[in-house]
Amino acid sequence: MHNNYETFNFLKEDFPTIEKICTLVEQNIYINPVYAIIEGRKATEKILDEVIDEENLQKLKKINLNDKIEELFSFGIFSTDRFVFRALDENRRLGNIAAHDEVRDEIMTALKVHKNLYSITKWFHEKYFDKYEVEEYKNPSPQHIETKSKLVEEDVSIDTISIDDDRHNYPKSLPSDSVSCKNKDSYLLGAISKLKISAREAIEDPKDFSIFKKYLHVKREIEKEFISVLEESTKNDFSQLILLCGSVGDGKSHLLAAVNEDYNELFSKFEIHNDATESSNPNKTSIDTLSEVLINFKDKNIKTSNTKLIVAINLGVLSKFSESEYANEEFTTIKDELEKSNVFNSEKINEKFESEYIKIVDFNDYNLFELDPIKNGENPNSTYISKLFKKISNKDDENPFYTAYLKDKENKLNTPVLVNYEIFSDDEVQKKLIQFIIKIIVKHKKILSTREILNFIYEIIVPPKINSFYSENVLEFQEDLLPNLVFTPYERSDLLELISLEDPKKFRSEILDQVLIDWNNISRNNTNNNSNVLDIVCKYLDSSKIGVIINSLSDYNQSKEELLKTFLNFAIFYGKNFKNTFNDESFEKYLEYLYYFNTNDILKYKELYDNIKKTIYKWNGSYDEKYIIMSKLNNFIISKRIELKPKPTKTKNNNTIENLGSKFKKNISLVFSINGIELDLNLDYPLYDMIMKINNGYQPNVTEKKKLLIFDEFIEKLSNAHINDSLIITDSYDTQYKFEKDDFDLFNFKRMV
Repeated sequence: MHNNYETFNFLKEDFPTIEKICTLVEQNIYINPVYAIIEGRKATEKILDEVIDEENLQKLKKINLNDKIEELFSFGIFSTDRFVFRALDENRRLGNIAAHDEVRDEIMTALKVHKNLYSITKWFHEKYFDKYEVEEYKNPSPQHIETKSKLVEEDVSIDTISIDDDRHNYPKSLPSDSVSCKNKDSYLLGAISKLKISAREAIEDPKDFSIFKKYLHVKREIEKEFISVLEESTKNDFSQLILLCGSVGDGKSHLLAAVNEDYNELFSKFEIHNDATESSNPNKTSIDTLSEVLINFKDKNIKTSNTKLIVAINLGVLSKFSESEYANEEFTTIKDELEKSNVFNSEKINEKFESEYIKIVDFNDYNLFELDPIKNGENPNSTYISKLFKKISNKDDENPFYTAYLKDKENKLNTPVLVNYEIFSDDEVQKKLIQFIIKIIVKHKKILSTREILNFIYEIIVPPKINSFYSENVLEFQEDLLPNLVFTPYERSDLLELISLEDPKKFRSEILDQVLIDWNNISRNNTNNNSNVLDIVCKYLDSSKIGVIINSLSDYNQSKEELLKTFLNFAIFYGKNFKNTFNDESFEKYLEYLYYFNTNDILKYKELYDNIKKTIYKWNGSYDEKYIIMSKLNNFIISKRIELKPKPTKTKNNNTIENLGSKFKKNISLVFSINGIELDLNLDYPLYDMIMKINNGYQPNVTEKKKLLIFDEFIEKLSNAHINDSLIITDSYDTQYKFEKDDFDLFNFKRMV
């Protein structure tokens, strides 16, 4: 029975989808056990959803698998069947491990998942349907040797992509891995799926630089600095500690793997400690572990040791270590050097730090984009992200994604994945996507990792529900085309959620209003609506770029609202004569100021100081120029005269127009002088945007002011700098009184004339 994969036949009549997945698990136990484990988790959740339906507990469908199991247990569903609870939880846990980590004893684990699956389905069938008693479980045996031989002849790879959601129900792999593609399976879908953040390929290991990762590798400025630091360190005989710092997921492990691959001889001269947040001993903290790793850099050893050590570490852990007893008692040299480096100051001017024993290379010193003067809304740009995009889209035989695309075209597949890949491959589309990503980094202060960018590519090419799409008609998957997916954040990543907040369609303009008028006028003309829609499409969009969607947009049988949404989304990327309508002028102006600040062109951002001064005086309500309202008490307004003087200072990074690159200060530092006291205001985009709104008459509410606490505190510091100056009190009749100290330090209160 089991050689024919009939173990779960008892489900076929009532639950064919679950039976299909369970059989898929069984088929892959000895061929691709990791895939079998992941599919076992998927089948487990589908069975639980059926249990939820039977128990009429639909609200539980919206929560994750772990919570589903716990909640059903709390409802007493497994009270007399504890073995089912254990089997469910074990399949969930093993599936998660398989999707994100290495699995030990893969085949034995896959067999365990298969047995658990049988116990769960048998229990489910007998509890809720009781048509007949399901026979006892038997271990599935490996198929005949001819089957494996056939797989080898067909070049089926067992290194298939791990997928832990319900998007597709078959194993995927890059065509370069020689996966067979029968029926309507998609090579391209398998290739793009490797970009997903939950894919096994997303896990970085400095000792594992696979062909896939090597292909995707794009050199960054930080790699050049890191290699330079390593080369310098090998020129001396004394100890050298190289700290490769950054945040979670920023690419430290990937950089180590890349350098190990390309500069193995140089790399072999160093000891490596990667990810100091992990303690090898469960009884020790990450700080304990780090103190052991750094034993040769203790005060008593550092001058006599010749150890060359690279430590890849998150700044949070490094900061904790510098404040620990270890640092205060045994590592004072390291502690002192860390304090001098200014590495924990996120607002610092980025400067290379090197001392006798320590060299620091910090990912946080580098941005993912470059600053250049804004030209016609085309900037800013990111060389790194652009090269990463080209790794996916280049029409090159060495590009596994492109060869996968060609295979699918050869097999005459027509899915949104193929169409989206074609759209994504367009240079103009990539430029626009990069601008959106940069906007999120700056406006929302998003720390973005490479793996998040790759996941973003996956999400805008692969629709949430892909497994039903093999239509010849583009109209049937219009909502799943890339321009629509970019602005559809439902159950997607944080990055897409943030991009949806920046949807340009939300911002009105004269040209956009005219487009909407033209569109609405279609319904008033009862003749030839399709032709009228097509006329508008050709009028406003670059029709040479959107041949794939022309027919879709001109199909007036669709919902008018959906058609308009698609049209405007395509206009954002392919607008012929109104694409610049979607430019964000406030954002572009901020980047312009940021550029001039980092290139020390003070006169070019002088007006920014003027705008800040105006806002300071208006912050608590407008009274009079050069007066700050301190507080409002019933019918009285208490204010103080403040004389502010800009005190611009040049940055220390010596950046010029020629060498600005991606290493620049992320915020604008503005200094004001008052009574000889200098006060520094760190201006990021959210604060800048609010300042410009206030200068245009906007009154922020209490919630908005709380979000800008840094500005409120800055104004308070300004007020305190004039602590001995007089106060002006104004009543409801605009009568003014002065409250001040006289020459004998006695308070004096008098009416002003």
